[in-house]
Amino acid sequence: GGHTREILAQGGQVLGIEWDAQSLAQRESEELANNPNLKLVAGNFADIERIATDHDWKDVDGILFDYGLSMWQIKESGKGLSYENDDEPLDMRIDDTLPTTAEDIITSYSEDQLYDTFTRNAEEINSRAIAHALVQSRRIDPIRTVGDLKRVVKEVKGDMGTLARVFQAL
Repeated sequence: GGHTREILAQGGQVLGIEWDAQSLAQRESEELANNPNLKLVAGNFADIERIATDHDWKDVDGILFDYGLSMWQIKESGKGLSYENDDEPLDMRIDDTLPTTAEDIITSYSEDQLYDTFTRNAEEINSRAIAHALVQSRRIDPIRTVGDLKRVVKEVKGDMGTLARVFQAL
């Protein structure tokens, strides 16, 4: 929102592409959405050419990609994107139409697949031990919430950096 507000304040036009339907709905309800120089569209950056063509957006002076999550998504979306909200489900999908949740990964991946996920996506040094602990733990109790995942990871390595990397990987 901050980048968009500034571009609009400078007289620019913005084609805003948002992958998260919840976030898009929130943006559309804000005062910003009433600006005639702003077009908000549901979609993925990977489809930028098609989206721009579909909305007759041809000549541009620049493109700004903001790949980060908003604080709203992290703290209030209810998707388990923050390790501060123990009761939230392990969803972690930005796009609710994607079929696989973080819970699905945690409950169905083999130990080797989990190890690969944590190593490849976050370069977590404790990947093997965390993957092993998750497989062992899920045999006893399901791992469905942020708190469930935190409990297992903290048993292996209790620091916040490790927890952050596991969340990043998922």
